[in-house]
Amino acid sequence: MNFELFGLEQDLKIEGENIEKYYNDYLELNKIFGVDENKYDNLLLEYGTEELKYSLSLMTNTLRNIEKKGYKIIEPIFDTFRSSGDYELGIFIANRIIEKYKETNPETPESFLIRIYALKNALDFLSLKDDKLYYLKYLRDFIKELSEFLEIYPSYIEEIYRLGVHFYSFLYIHYLTIENEIEKALGSLLKLYNLRKSMFQTGILKYPYEHNIYYLINIILLYFKVNDELVKLSVDINEYISDLKVELEKIKEFVDKSPKYQIVLNSDLKRYLNEVLTTLYSVGFEEDYNEIVSIFPNILSKEHKLIIKLYEIDRMDTFEALDKLKKIKPDMDTAFNNLTNEKKEIISFLFYNTYLNHLGEDLEEIEKIKSEVERLSKKFSSLKVVLAKALVKIGQREEAKSLLEREKEKAIISGNKTLQKLIEDYLSSEF
Repeated sequence: MNFELFGLEQDLKIEGENIEKYYNDYLELNKIFGVDENKYDNLLLEYGTEELKYSLSLMTNTLRNIEKKGYKIIEPIFDTFRSSGDYELGIFIANRIIEKYKETNPETPESFLIRIYALKNALDFLSLKDDKLYYLKYLRDFIKELSEFLEIYPSYIEEIYRLGVHFYSFLYIHYLTIENEIEKALGSLLKLYNLRKSMFQTGILKYPYEHNIYYLINIILLYFKVNDELVKLSVDINEYISDLKVELEKIKEFVDKSPKYQIVLNSDLKRYLNEVLTTLYSVGFEEDYNEIVSIFPNILSKEHKLIIKLYEIDRMDTFEALDKLKKIKPDMDTAFNNLTNEKKEIISFLFYNTYLNHLGEDLEEIEKIKSEVERLSKKFSSLKVVLAKALVKIGQREEAKSLLEREKEKAIISGNKTLQKLIEDYLSSEF
């Protein structure tokens, strides 16, 4: 057994115990609120006659298809539920598949794989539904089944690799969205990436339709959200940035060879690349930023260019910066019509923070900016930091400090570590 698979085996044991305990504690807590422990099994009780007929027919055909074609038909079957958005019915049918193959030759490799892939798809749907209790329950069962499969059938290397990737992906989601442990989420992503690297080296995965770009982007984005400096020191982020460049160069080779590979550069990938480029530029990795942009210069979005422009303006001398900010304001207002709230918040924060950095002692202009920021801060929490900055500039230091301490408390309660760190950084630098 190689290093990655040995590590996977150990992680299944350790995380299996952790998830089991976490699930039991979470279940006890939810019982206080009268949780329905069988809600996906009782689904058909809520259906009318036509819905019931359709669902039973779908279930019968699904089980028949699996019996004929085996576990490899499971993903295409569940893609139907994925595209229709009927996640609850998908989970109900996953349960019926698991039940059947626990009763029918449960120890054969085929039965194991059918159950594991049914659990995998149920977990996908539970993640989309943000159903934390059932996510934990199914993750516990997924880990148990995969652990047994690895122990009994260690020669099924390709499937163990593929399922190992899903295991680390589910752990990443668990630590990020349920336990809110960014450091552990990053650890899961790194292990997932190492498994996938081995899969390319052994020929299980092949470029260009398979690649590691999304995983590398998530590693880089998550790394810069980690607050623990010891964790950061243990990860050589330059290695993953270099790997991202290598992956992009490989994809570019395919795209340059044939237009049919353009499909790899879909809108999701472009959006993620813009996000990681923004992050790299904002933390001072300009050389890496420029190298990545040179690979695919046409992927930059309008909002990304606007964000980078604001960073550039902040570095200018005051007279030039204020002139540029006034000129860029109409572009910003126009861009807002097509932006997500997240992008609106980032751009608003950068614009008003840059403005305040260059206003000096112009109290009239500061008061005007303060009013605009106050209005926006009701919608975007990070602008409370800019509001505090404005209050400090007009001499209201105690009001600014009180505001930030209240917002910090809210950020801690809500688990918003990014906002918490932003507030703490400003408090420590100003007060």
